Amino acid sequence: GTDAYSGYLPQGNFSGFSLMHEQGTGGAPKYGTVSQLPLVGEVTQPLSNITVGRLQPDEAEVGYYKAVTSENVIVELAAADRAGIYRYTFPSEGANNILVDVSHVLPSFRGQGLEQHYDGGEIAISHDGHYEGFGIYNNGWNRAPNWKIYFCKRISADVLEWADRM
Repeated sequence: GTDAYSGYLPQGNFSGFSLMHEQGTGGAPKYGTVSQLPLVGEVTQPLSNITVGRLQPDEAEVGYYKAVTSENVIVELAAADRAGIYRYTFPSEGANNILVDVSHVLPSFRGQGLEQHYDGGEIAISHDGHYEGFGIYNNGWNRAPNWKIYFCKRISADVLEWADRM
């Protein structure tokens, strides 16, 4: 029920992590698209607005962010020139998953017609775990027409080798 202008509030649950944000606009939330949420255990209802809590206060500095979820997953995000880097450290036991939500947007609760909308998209997953696609979104603080974001992700080899041993 609270606007998270750049997609961040220091309290509450995580609905996902996204590298598409803006800050300092003073308007309604914008972006927060192509969200990822690392989860432990079986995910039976991936479209049910899953959230997880935080175990401790988040840490951040320019170009780096770290959080620990209530499922004891360490989430680290870092900025590069033209890309972002995610690193998830999962507990040693349990099924480890990354829920990718192309339809995720940051909600606005102001009632002024400033909320974002998802208008379609695609995601394709390769056998090696690489995925890519696009999402189409509109509205937000500037009442924007449709805009498209392209995305891709590669998973490091050590993670794939670990997954193959499972």
